[in-house]
Amino acid sequence: GLSPNKDPMSTSQPDGRALALAELLEWAESQALQQSEGLSPADLAHRPEGKSNPAHWILGHIAVSINWVRRTVGLERSGSPAWRELFSHPFDAARLAEYPSGDELRQFIRTEFAPMRERLLAMSAESLAKATGNANAEFSTVGRTLRIAIGHLIYHCGQLGTIRKLTGHKPV
Repeated sequence: GLSPNKDPMSTSQPDGRALALAELLEWAESQALQQSEGLSPADLAHRPEGKSNPAHWILGHIAVSINWVRRTVGLERSGSPAWRELFSHPFDAARLAEYPSGDELRQFIRTEFAPMRERLLAMSAESLAKATGNANAEFSTVGRTLRIAIGHLIYHCGQLGTIRKLTGHKPV
């Protein structure tokens, strides 16, 4: 479990919703890493039924989707702008040679989740309720946006697990 990084002078407890979101984020990170661990380049390139996104694209999409959470919790974007171009659009087999390695994407994921968790653990109920200015009601507050963004990451971790099984690896 997570322990919040509180100001030692503070007597307040972390917001329960922020703690739950931080725990979900930690779980998404562990799943992205575990589900992709041991996948060969051929496994990463596998496209279920020949038309779905391959694991390599999914792992890259998780890496760039991290920025959705980072921006929502007030952190700057990270990662390569070229990655955003590659992994924010549907898979294009002609661009596969431009993809960073699976190891590079996993290393990026390992380093990028910690600052987001720390920021989440410091968030109050008021900061989660803060309006985002987005006209779509589903994204109207910081808390709502975070729930959807973290859910998005978890969805893609499930896709990695499916590909893992389809390529003959033991489930995580």
